[in-house]
Amino acid sequence: QKTELLPLLTFCEYFLRCSTGVLSHALVVRQSADVSILEGKTVNITCCWTGTSERVGVKWLKNQTLIKNKTVMNQSEGYWNKHKNKCENLTLENIKRTDSGRYICKVSVEIPVLSEAEGNGTTISVTPRENPADSADHQTRNGKTLLTKIH
Repeated sequence: QKTELLPLLTFCEYFLRCSTGVLSHALVVRQSADVSILEGKTVNITCCWTGTSERVGVKWLKNQTLIKNKTVMNQSEGYWNKHKNKCENLTLENIKRTDSGRYICKVSVEIPVLSEAEGNGTTISVTPRENPADSADHQTRNGKTLLTKIH
């Protein structure tokens, strides 16, 4: 029975050594800081990661719901050298108040070894455009409403 355990122990020892080597290139994900933006504008948030890999999956979630899924391939040996910043952007154009929320970037290394990490998240707060009625002084003369813009 002792001889049956030897191959298993050898495999486990090998696996632990390999795992330790992989962990030395730990996957770390960083995201843009929280942002407050005016309704109707465009916002870009960035997700960057560390480590080396041949294929990476990048998922963007808003309030835990998947909104974008992309696979990034290392097409040539020099690819990551040219792209030292391993980053993906999420661009939201003509932003609305309903776009407010917590955006999380989840990165998964698919090749060589499956591992996954996520950023701390970026909160986007969309502020409504100023309503002209809010910044105007209403006056009524002879039954007509006059608006005077306050600067």
